[in-house]
Amino acid sequence: MKTMKSYLVKVMTVVLLTVGVVSNVNANEPVKLNKRESAVENLKSAINSDNTGLRKSGYEMCGKIKYPELLPELIKASEYEKDDYLKFVLALTLLDYNTKESNVLAEQLLSDNYTVKALSNRIAKVE
Repeated sequence: MKTMKSYLVKVMTVVLLTVGVVSNVNANEPVKLNKRESAVENLKSAINSDNTGLRKSGYEMCGKIKYPELLPELIKASEYEKDDYLKFVLALTLLDYNTKESNVLAEQLLSDNYTVKALSNRIAKVE
């Protein structure tokens, strides 16, 4: 399991770097960003992607690095995220930020989440 996580982190890093390179190549003017700004821009692209796997990885990476400038983007994502599983992942990420606003929003996302209800029902059957 640990090798799978490290593999996913490596894949996500390559994807984010590729997205950043491709978006910079297509820009009219060259943009010079420091490493943090570049990471933030790449994660914003991942969060707003149509690719569910990329969005999931973006949410998870945001929860690991906890850059405050990404929190507004995650809050915005919570308003339009349709995938139930990704809402669950997004809620966990918001809990990682541990602010009043992010915790309240995470609670809202989890309160009516099918994934949480299904897990609760399975746990209840085990006991």
